[in-house]
Amino acid sequence: LGDIVTVTVDPTRVTQPGKYEADIIVTPQTTTPGVVGQRVHVTFNVTASSSVTASPASVTANQVGSTVPAPVTIAIASPVPGVNFSARAEATWFTVSPNTGITPQNLTVTFTSGSLQPGVYDSSVTILPPGANALSIPVKLTVTSQATLTLSQTALNIAYTQGSPAPAAQTVGLTSSGTPINFSAVAASTGNWLAVAPASGTTGATGTPATNLSITANPTGLTPGTHTGTVTITGANASNPPQAITVTLVVSAPTPAVIRTVENAARNESTQLAPGLIIAIKGSNLGPATGVSGVITNGAYETTLSEVRVFFDGIAAPILFARQDQVNTVAPYALFGRTSTRIQVEYRGIRSEGVQYNVVDTAPGIFTQDGTGRGLGSILNQNNTVNTTNNPARRGEVIAIYATGEGNVRPSGADGRLVTGTLETLPRPTAQVSVRINGVQIPAANITYAGSAPGLVAGALQVNVRIPETLNITAATQAPVEIQVGSSASQPGATVALIP
Repeated sequence: LGDIVTVTVDPTRVTQPGKYEADIIVTPQTTTPGVVGQRVHVTFNVTASSSVTASPASVTANQVGSTVPAPVTIAIASPVPGVNFSARAEATWFTVSPNTGITPQNLTVTFTSGSLQPGVYDSSVTILPPGANALSIPVKLTVTSQATLTLSQTALNIAYTQGSPAPAAQTVGLTSSGTPINFSAVAASTGNWLAVAPASGTTGATGTPATNLSITANPTGLTPGTHTGTVTITGANASNPPQAITVTLVVSAPTPAVIRTVENAARNESTQLAPGLIIAIKGSNLGPATGVSGVITNGAYETTLSEVRVFFDGIAAPILFARQDQVNTVAPYALFGRTSTRIQVEYRGIRSEGVQYNVVDTAPGIFTQDGTGRGLGSILNQNNTVNTTNNPARRGEVIAIYATGEGNVRPSGADGRLVTGTLETLPRPTAQVSVRINGVQIPAANITYAGSAPGLVAGALQVNVRIPETLNITAATQAPVEIQVGSSASQPGATVALIP
């Protein structure tokens, strides 16, 4: 028996289809007579594979409105190059080219779907190689309606007065028809006073709440006048161009305060001024819109309250109350000896025109319970209860009457300070104090105290007087009560409730 020789081929060494030939030569190992070598001819036929592949294996695209997606490239390949194939689109809303080719080959899928209605469309590209199964490449197109970006406002007007709090943020709603839209927002203004937030986001779609933009103006450093800025909103794939919001900021200088009247705070009527007199200055632009009570620091009212200051000949006075139409203050004790003074109210750094007022030694007024300057006075009975018609005083009892306008005091008054100490040591008017009740002059001996009111601001006068047992009261009544300091008397119309 002879040996068996196995012949094998390596197809990886062959890159192209065709006919490959070779010879196998068998040579004997001995020189035996009559034994010769043999030649074996080998023919290797290589044919092209008809199977093909595609990359990508499928196509997915999105279309907004009538704007068709970009073309898609598909690479067709085969295990052995050179395979002929044909290609066709299985729908009318896209094309494929070229329609025939030889591997390797790139195909282009081009969309012609601009007229399609919103929806999901499925089709395929079919590749037909000869003698092999067809290759189907899925093509999926999602068409959505093109949304329109809509703003709730396209213009904003903001007013600002210098010195006021910064203007409140303004809100503009963003919506889109159909589907939500991704957007960006950019604020532009000379001086960078305009800002918008958020800088990007997604709009609310039809039937959903709007997405709100917060637009703020920071007028710090801006001069009075009209300033214009713009907020531009750009929507991705929106059917309309970028939308603009015009923002107009009008910066105004504060209107100076105007003093119209100066009133005795107890009498509630116009008055001449006296040292230590508690007064109400009335007018316009005098202070904040909402009234603010004075601030006490280290036992004294401050001379600045909510950016309000009051000056008498340049002397800053303590502020008890401030509002746009009224400021309550105390005339400085330094006015003693002057015949007039110039009053100015300053608000947010701007002073009013000065108003000249006469200064007198005393200008007494009794505080009343309803603040009108008429009716029951601010009076305490001997038991420290409020004097009223239901709680009248008795003859022989001591009542405390509260007033202002006593003028100069000794020791000297301290502007704005709360009065502390004993009655024996507290400041007292340098002018003589007397009292009349029901038209009757009360004996000086019955006035047990006349001086600064303990616990109140300097300028508040307290007069303690014992009601004479002999005072003639014929029926339960509110008897007129007056205080005279020096040559000036308090207002008529203040009363005290007495028991006959």
